[in-house]
Amino acid sequence: MAERRMSDACSDFKPNVFNKNKCQNCFKSKEQHAGTATATGACAAGTKVVKQGYLTKAPDLSGKFGGAGKKWKKRWFVLQEDGKCHYFEDEKSSSKKPLGTIDMSECTDVADAEAEVRQFNCLALHTRTRVYYVKAENKSEVDEWMKALLDSISSGTSDAKSTTDGTGGGRPR
Repeated sequence: MAERRMSDACSDFKPNVFNKNKCQNCFKSKEQHAGTATATGACAAGTKVVKQGYLTKAPDLSGKFGGAGKKWKKRWFVLQEDGKCHYFEDEKSSSKKPLGTIDMSECTDVADAEAEVRQFNCLALHTRTRVYYVKAENKSEVDEWMKALLDSISSGTSDAKSTTDGTGGGRPR
């Protein structure tokens, strides 16, 4: 039977059940494990950042209870040139593994979602498996994100479109 030594590197940080600041597999601290987290994390080194900033993200509304009891949360979004849109808890944690990633090559539609979610300054990012709802602080931010996201999906896919009212008309750029 092979023993796992403490010095062996593990693939990524998993918090220990009893001590969340230590890795479950190698028992290294988060700081010691940071090199592994960024290597396996989402932000690839050398990939140009197209747009970044805070957006407020809705909970996943497609689940069994439709996000009941969950709140919209402010997240730091980073849209990269390679078509990956990562989101993090805050700007400081953007060097760590993201909370989630939206692959813009999977995105089929970016739409104005104000009427749909009854919130101002909202966008809907439609992928084949889920719809992500995000909102910005103001209209100009929404317009900037809309343009950046549309540019990202138009350079990666041919079936992407933008709608504001469901007619395929699109938002003026």
